[in-house]
Amino acid sequence: MKQRYIQQLIFFLFLCASIITFTEHKDVFASATPSSLMQNLINATLKILQDPGLTSTQRRDKIRPLVYERFDFTEMSKKVLGANWRGLSQQERKEFTAKFTTLLETSYVDRVDSYSGEKVIFKSEAIEGNFAKVDTTILRKTIEIPVSYRMFNNGTSWFVYDVYIEGVSLISNYRSSYDAILKKSGVKGLFANMDEHLKNPRKNNSETPH
Repeated sequence: MKQRYIQQLIFFLFLCASIITFTEHKDVFASATPSSLMQNLINATLKILQDPGLTSTQRRDKIRPLVYERFDFTEMSKKVLGANWRGLSQQERKEFTAKFTTLLETSYVDRVDSYSGEKVIFKSEAIEGNFAKVDTTILRKTIEIPVSYRMFNNGTSWFVYDVYIEGVSLISNYRSSYDAILKKSGVKGLFANMDEHLKNPRKNNSETPH
């Protein structure tokens, strides 16, 4: 998957605009459906983005905990590494999860000020057991981009573990890239590659992991 998909993903996940099907003061947590939880997340993000009294740094600091509350980065990390996860020590798992989470965060934080009036339409919700799919469409001027959130229920609530943009999975993209690095350079090589991208955010936003 080309890097433009990752940039679109990070941008649209957290910098979305008006929710057409959402009532601002409704307590969506009361229903606790996957779609209502995602609506709540995006609506809260919108309020922060549109607050003229906040600096860029303050916006980032307020958005960050909202994202952590609804995205399970540990589960995302497991799925990114697939079978390779089982071969890591507990410390290596913790280190990978921390680096991967920071990479995703850095990608979107650097784009907080790029908000330009995008809109989101919630299209449908499908639940099968402990898994769910919430389909949305991003409206950016004359462009429509389908974004599908994949979620799971851990017994307490619903959490995002993957996101598809135009049918392309974030997890699958990183898995193929990281799997190639692990086969060639092992865990140390993967961590070195991730550290390089963390040291150079511009590189992280302009290149696919390699």
